[in-house]
Amino acid sequence: MKNIAVFGAGRSTYYLFEYLDKLVQEDPAYSVHVYDANKANLEAQLEGLKHLNAHVIDVSSALAVQHAIMQCDVAVSMLPPALHMKVAGFCIEHEKHLATASYVSPEMRSLHHQAVGRGLIFINELGLDPGIDHMSAMQIIRRLKDSGAEITGFESHCGGLIREEDAMGNPWKYKFTWNPMNVVTAGKSGMATYRHNDFLKCIPYHSLFRRTDTFSIPGYGEFEAYANRDSLSYEMSYGIKGIPTLYRGTFRRPGFCSAWHALVQLGMTDTDTPINQPGLSGKQFLSFFLPESPNSMQHSVQELTGADAADIAALEWLGLFDDAPLPMDHGSPAEILLELLKTKWALGTHDKDQVVMLHQFSYRRNNKNHQLNSWLVVEGHDQRKTAMAKTVGLPLAMGVRLICEGKITEKGVLIPVSPSWYDPILSSLEEWGIRFTEAEEPQPD
Repeated sequence: MKNIAVFGAGRSTYYLFEYLDKLVQEDPAYSVHVYDANKANLEAQLEGLKHLNAHVIDVSSALAVQHAIMQCDVAVSMLPPALHMKVAGFCIEHEKHLATASYVSPEMRSLHHQAVGRGLIFINELGLDPGIDHMSAMQIIRRLKDSGAEITGFESHCGGLIREEDAMGNPWKYKFTWNPMNVVTAGKSGMATYRHNDFLKCIPYHSLFRRTDTFSIPGYGEFEAYANRDSLSYEMSYGIKGIPTLYRGTFRRPGFCSAWHALVQLGMTDTDTPINQPGLSGKQFLSFFLPESPNSMQHSVQELTGADAADIAALEWLGLFDDAPLPMDHGSPAEILLELLKTKWALGTHDKDQVVMLHQFSYRRNNKNHQLNSWLVVEGHDQRKTAMAKTVGLPLAMGVRLICEGKITEKGVLIPVSPSWYDPILSSLEEWGIRFTEAEEPQPD
């Protein structure tokens, strides 16, 4: 038997489960067990999937998680990143492989030598972004190098969005399609760093959403991007150390970043300061962050944050100038804001989300400059079968299958930047309708 244990049945898991369900149906040697603390999550995500085994357990309980891991060959953690290390620790102890779609944390990286010593595969960043971005970029980088090209620049952007027609009347043109708190706290982990034309660039959090660029995707219009974390951390993994330009960004629709910048400047994304105000209204919440002034609150926000009329309209749409009670009246500013956004940015019954990714490669070949653009757009079907769930869950499931089939020889804490990962997974993704379009853009020599 090839036993797979999946921990977590949240919003990005449906296609992971659909793929594994088909795998069990095709090959009875596989057995898949899904563990979550929320029975409703399990029932919603596993509805109609007859070949998976559901278990309601306390995923924060060490004993329950350990017992499940002891019975599997590969553990898949779809839990919040903070819980990955509990799963990883038991995988080391009981010599089980591990797969996640999350960024490699320093704590996870510290397990590399133990995993190698036990002959274990701990694959991370095997989802969308990170995941498909790594694999698609590496495949093109390899192709360009094999053709004799010298790569001089690589820029990559990705965003989990909503179709524009499903955001009518919403000035943010955005709804939640993945972990909401990660959206609220995006950029707070440290300065964004990248390189442009051989110059190191750093963007502090308070300026992050003002330093944006605009890009156009054929057939899908314009998008704006802000810098994403430490772009330079991938130059070794990608084999492009010292490349003059290296930048990773996050896509939003035009107007989002400027309005979000106002919330950052106000202090509404703070995660540390406690607020407890029974019956808290949007107007009261906003007033906490404004100086005393005889002017209107709108004017005070403009003076304090540099917001323009469109930004003020976006804040008004959230109800921050209203007397109506907010969904939460206690917690940190970020937690209170999050609960408000959950009501405003919830996917509607007929909404379809959209994943957009763009790679841009600058290179020289035969003494000529070139730019290759490669883009991906995936649209969801409904609230369950989202584009985000598809692009996160499928590569993860396919990677787990490669591990079970013994097709991965690397050991240790890994990300999918070698051909043994990206060639078969990208090929399989095309069968599911996830494929890139490429076009060369003329460049002056």
